[in-house]
Amino acid sequence: MLLHLQPFDSEDARAFLKNEFPSVEATLVLDHLASQGLDEIYKNPLTLRLLGEVAQESGELPKSRAELLDRACRVMLKEENCRHYLAPHAQRSAEDLLLGAGSMCASQLICDRIGTFTGAHTATPDGFVHISDAVKLPFGDAASDTLRTRLFHAEGEGLLMPIHRVIAEYLGARWLARCFDAGRSERRIFGLLHQGGGVPTSLRGLHAWTGHFSNMLASRCIAADPYAVLRYGDADKLSLEQARALLIALTKLLSLIHISEPTRLRRISYAVFCLK
Repeated sequence: MLLHLQPFDSEDARAFLKNEFPSVEATLVLDHLASQGLDEIYKNPLTLRLLGEVAQESGELPKSRAELLDRACRVMLKEENCRHYLAPHAQRSAEDLLLGAGSMCASQLICDRIGTFTGAHTATPDGFVHISDAVKLPFGDAASDTLRTRLFHAEGEGLLMPIHRVIAEYLGARWLARCFDAGRSERRIFGLLHQGGGVPTSLRGLHAWTGHFSNMLASRCIAADPYAVLRYGDADKLSLEQARALLIALTKLLSLIHISEPTRLRRISYAVFCLK
């Protein structure tokens, strides 16, 4: 017999939240996720539980996509048990842990890997980066400790993966922006993100969030892939100048879309309409 594990639909997610977090208004949370373009997250019960904790922690829902992800990441650093407070990662600051996680997430996304391996270096499986390589990256000294938080989950002996790709893109971009602030060149950063004159599909989320975390890099991110900035990043926090640049870039993109791509055409036309 062949069994398939199906993701949650909206009714599953609503029932889950009502059962696990009775003090949280489930419908309000799901509607809020959809309004922020994060409705895919509720299909995974593990990430849905973490978002339920965000809502339960303060009773107030985040006002933007970026705020939602920031609060979710910080919730994932916490564990309410005595053993947690004695663990090495509990002695690290939240900032160190988030940057350590970001270094691993960025390297995995850029190198097209799915996770981190903590066993013998020579035994590193295909598709994984080794933890010893991650800790050598800028701000990566807390990488090993970060793997013990809920930002990562185990997929086997010594195999750890980010809790969700959206989280990985957000944290990876946060780390890239910090590297730029610390003196890494813009040319080298975009050399990692741009290929063949554009942004590869697998890096569009990482690229979009990088512009969110750095005003100095935002204009180039908008020019290179304006639709991804709107779709995968957080356009709510753009400055007036950046919003105008995004509208101009989307309008130019719209003029280049071939009539044979109706779905993409509709999406970008709607985006331009909303921005206006």
